[in-house]
Formats: sequence, C-alpha cells, structure tokens
Amino acid sequence: MPRSRALLIVDVQPTFCEGGELAVAGGNAVAGRIADYVRAGRGDYALTATSQDWHVDPGSHFSDHPDFVDTWPPHGLVGTSNAELHQDVTAALGPAGADVTIKKGLHQAAYSAFDGTDAEGRSLAEVLRAAGIDEVDVCGIAESHCVRATVLDALRAGLRVRLLTDLTVPVTEESGAQARADIQAAGGELVTAGWRKRAMENFEHLRRADTVLLTTRRKDGRTVDTPVNVAIDEAGNGYFRTWSTAGKALRIRNYPDVRVAPCSRRGRPQGSDQPAVATLLTGADERTASAELARRFPVIHGVLVPRLHRLQKHRTVYYRLTPAEEPTPWRV
Repeated sequence: MPRSRALLIVDVQPTFCEGGELAVAGGNAVAGRIADYVRAGRGDYALTATSQDWHVDPGSHFSDHPDFVDTWPPHGLVGTSNAELHQDVTAALGPAGADVTIKKGLHQAAYSAFDGTDAEGRSLAEVLRAAGIDEVDVCGIAESHCVRATVLDALRAGLRVRLLTDLTVPVTEESGAQARADIQAAGGELVTAGWRKRAMENFEHLRRADTVLLTTRRKDGRTVDTPVNVAIDEAGNGYFRTWSTAGKALRIRNYPDVRVAPCSRRGRPQGSDQPAVATLLTGADERTASAELARRFPVIHGVLVPRLHRLQKHRTVYYRLTPAEEPTPWRV
C-alpha cells in the first residue's frame, strides 16, 4: 500500500496573531503563507487537518498574573471570533473546510493537536490511523509551543514527520531554535514548504524512468554510479532493493546521502541529478517497498529478482529514497 501523507495546520487563529490575546509576532504573515500553500498544494495530501485552542475554563492554564511558561492570559475563548481559524486559512480551505477539525483544551491545558478531538469525539491519532496516514507535514503557530508538542506527539505515534519551517513562527528566536533541535533529536525532519514542492516535482521525472542512476560514496571520497530500478509511490517516496552484502548497501550504511538521476538501462544519465537520502527499511516498510516495486516492475521485481535472491541465498534489503534539501558536499 502506498504511503499516505497529511497536512496538519496547528492553531492558526487570530488569538495567536497580531491583535490577539496571546499574539506572536509574525503570526498574520505565517497565516498568509499557509493559506497560499494550501491553495497551491492541498491536492498533494491525502488529508488536511486543522487544530484550534478551544478554551472555556482550562483551570490553572489561565492566570491574571501569567508566567508565560505554565500559565497564560485568557486566549482561544470559545464563542469569540479570535478562537476561529484565521480568515486567510479559512478562505484557502474553501466552503468545505478542512477534512478534519480538531479542537482542544476545553477544560484543561492542551498544547498538542493530539490532545484534542474532532466533532465525533475521535482523537487526532485515531483519525489519522483510520485514514491510513503514516506521514505528516506540520505547520502553524507557535513553533516553540503547540507546533513543537504536535510534532513530538506525531513522532511518538510512529508517524514520519516533517516540520515546514517557513510556515511556522516561534514566540522567540531562542525558543524556536530549541524546538527545532528537540524535533530533530526525536527523529523529525526540517524542510521548507518551497523546497518540498520543488523537490517533489523533481522526483516526478524519476517516476517516468525505468532505470535510475544511484550515486553512492566510498570511504575514500570517490563516487560509484549504479543503475537501479526505483518505484515512486503516490506520496513521492522512491523505493529500491538490493542484497545486504552488495557494495551500494555497504556504502549507504556509511553515507546515506546519495544522488539520483534518470538513466538508460546501461547507466547513461538522461536527465539532471538531485540529492536524496537513502533509508534502510524494516518491517511493514519493507513490505510496502516490495509491493511498490512489484507493481511498477511486475516481471522483474514481482518474479525474477525475488527468485534470483532466493536461489543465490541473498538477504534482500529495501531502501526508501527521499529528496534532500541541500546538495551533498561530496559531489563536485
């Protein structure tokens, strides 16, 4: 089954923007950029979800003398216009709105979108699981608080997570830097929305290629080009297989940064190359890769290669290719 990706828009509400009760500088600008992104790229996602702080009486979360760490001025108050979605995002989503609307914090503090529920009382984790989502891109306000908490909970739920760094804003630069460090330490990825769109468009030319030139790096710094079959799924991930003792598998183990380009069956490049990251897969991800390769190459990878690996007693390994944001420094 192809991997499925959702867009999570966290707490983009007037209450957190300039003029709101708990304003974050740059909030309105981020709301505008998110709206533009939704208009241009919503179709790239299987599901779009929004979350809102939705407070009635959250107890000690509110204070007349807030410390801005554990206590805050009243904000996101149910029944006020500032608790609704930002008007720019509402307009971009259109009359039907988001696929999923999560509201959180009715009578308690709630930072993560995973703390809330939809109109049917389902948690965000339940909604995503039911929709078959296993990857999420996250944006919203504020990066240092509710966005950070949402990303970390998504990672704990076993999802692959990217933070769209140009579609969020922190309370302070220092708290934003700490949030990004925490996200990376937990296994999240940091990308920009503009880069993601360009990278996915660049990966499209691999979808049409029967063979891809995979460039890996040796310990001495020299590169090795190997033609491989790559299957691209609906979410834009690439998959290839080899055996565990193959040279490219050993090189990727040391240097997972690679380059990929469409090529002829004999390995002659037929288009520009781009940086990517090769990730060794396990468990259900291996089965996903195997199914994608068999679907794209039914004879070669549905029959011949598995039979060859069995006859030669090779242990098959699978890799996922994802676009890398920056060119790898070893390629000149």
